[in-house]
Amino acid sequence: MRSSRPCGCSTCLARSGHSFGDFRRSLPASAATPELRIPCPDGWWLVRASGTESKLTIRCEAQDESGLERLCAAIGDHLRACGLAWGQKAR
Repeated sequence: MRSSRPCGCSTCLARSGHSFGDFRRSLPASAATPELRIPCPDGWWLVRASGTESKLTIRCEAQDESGLERLCAAIGDHLRACGLAWGQKAR
């Protein structure tokens, strides 16, 4: 049976008080890409920064529909913790 806990990496980042940009800048140059794929018990999600505008694209994939719902809920929780919401435009 798979766990429905939020992904550990994103939970740590949300609790750290640091931004996604801070985390990305802390990576070695050879690993700093415009996207991060984060594995989770139910599947994975990917966060990609746009190179031309202040946007993030978030994609996720799960083994089944209920796993996808858990991933989307976890991502929504992380966005809300950062003061953002699905579909919100950057200011």
